[in-house]
Amino acid sequence: MAIPTVFDITFGCGHAGQVDAADRAADQRGPWISYLSSKGMCPDCFEATRDKRRELARTQWIAGRRKEEEVAIGAWEGEAAAMTLTGSVTPRSWPPTISTRSAPWSVRGGGGWPPTATTCGTWCGAGRPWPTGRSRW
Repeated sequence: MAIPTVFDITFGCGHAGQVDAADRAADQRGPWISYLSSKGMCPDCFEATRDKRRELARTQWIAGRRKEEEVAIGAWEGEAAAMTLTGSVTPRSWPPTISTRSAPWSVRGGGGWPPTATTCGTWCGAGRPWPTGRSRW
């Protein structure tokens, strides 16, 4: 006598159908069929609820990520002791200027950016050649 592999069951959603259990071991067929009878969904109901389940999983994932980011941001703010920004949102009426004397890239014999001297001057130290080996940037 052959062992049956196709069973007629009523799914947990209330619909009736056939289940092929040939891919299950003989000792695993009974628990699997009882699960489908109590909590399982038929293929039609499964497909109909797929978008709802995906959307639910997506929103739960996004909420988890936001919570992780908020925890990370809070930890960073605590470590960095960031100050709150103050000031107005109106732009300045004049642009800020930078003096060539106070600029760190001003070089002996020229000044300004890009440096044109063959040695690095104040940028790398007195008289050293450029790190790139070129005379200009």
